[in-house]
Amino acid sequence: MVEGEFGKLTGRLRVVALNNDDLTSVVSLFSEDNAQTPINVPTFFYAVEEPRDATKVKIALGDSTKVLDRISGWEIGLDGEANVTLRQEGNQICFMWNGLGADPKLQRKNWDDSFEASSTSQIQRYIRRAARFNRHIAAPSPSNSPISKKLRFLFHRIDTDRKKWTPIDKDLLQGKDRLELMLEENQTKGPYSLTICNDNAFPVWPYIFMCDPEGFIILPWYTPDRGALTSPLDANGELVIGYRDNADDLLLAYRENRDNDLLYLKIFITKERTDFSFLGQWLSAKQEDDLRNYSYLTAPSNEQLKAAELQSKQEELGLKSTKPTPKISEWASMCITIVQIHEPREERESREVRQSRDSGFLTSLLLGSQKRRR
Repeated sequence: MVEGEFGKLTGRLRVVALNNDDLTSVVSLFSEDNAQTPINVPTFFYAVEEPRDATKVKIALGDSTKVLDRISGWEIGLDGEANVTLRQEGNQICFMWNGLGADPKLQRKNWDDSFEASSTSQIQRYIRRAARFNRHIAAPSPSNSPISKKLRFLFHRIDTDRKKWTPIDKDLLQGKDRLELMLEENQTKGPYSLTICNDNAFPVWPYIFMCDPEGFIILPWYTPDRGALTSPLDANGELVIGYRDNADDLLLAYRENRDNDLLYLKIFITKERTDFSFLGQWLSAKQEDDLRNYSYLTAPSNEQLKAAELQSKQEELGLKSTKPTPKISEWASMCITIVQIHEPREERESREVRQSRDSGFLTSLLLGSQKRRR
């Protein structure tokens, strides 16, 4: 939806031509049937992020926890199916992230993000952040997308001492979308690289975000260079991300007071260059709410109600819907889950003592057996 001096228009806004001054452009609005309507964009305008047909985050609430129903993007879920659990500890409301599939093994407390039970506005804001976080990382590839069927992903730990990219370990994904790594106390592992193999007969544009459920933060890890005219990932080619200067080092560091830690890599692959900068979610503050223009759910407009009524009558009469046949989607998405299992120092030392004791016991048995043979 585009909103400005000319009112509200709904559709896909696209720059179709640049003017000779390199400062202004010809902009058209494309409707669902791909009809092009040139519009004159005023000097100042803005676009509002308005999710449609999005997966809602499921939140489990304690008996004493109440949340306003009008906050959009979420619904109440049971403990076994909820993505987020709100738990009251004393006078604090704590957020527990349960994973995309409500996996109890992945449940973790957002240690740095608890709020006083009386801070209604902060809790509401955080629920909206959780809903947006869940919506973006859970977004699947379109069912009619041919791109996703010919993409492969490899994940390696790399040797930074070599001048040439050299993986230290084997591919840690092995065709899956989830991997587990053990981290000892105060340990940092990495850096890691992600290799995207494009088996399509055309080049594609990759965009990757690091998504941390603590704070529900979404940050770009890799985006193509600004001004690039050609895709960085050729047809039947591959692109290594996280090596040299094309992305920041991906390091996994031990964070205290956690049984495990989580990081999601959300990947978007498009056939045409796209701008995903709007996807970011960084500050947990009112300033970001104002920038993103969070809003409550509203009733459908009269135009929407009339369109729905017309479609219902057409279906009753056996008439074909006037809705155009959807085009083949030219994008794909994937989410890789990196589970970091923490081993506290006491447990590691205890394990090492047991291993040493078992090793000594086996050595004694071996020596005793040799003496008896003599």
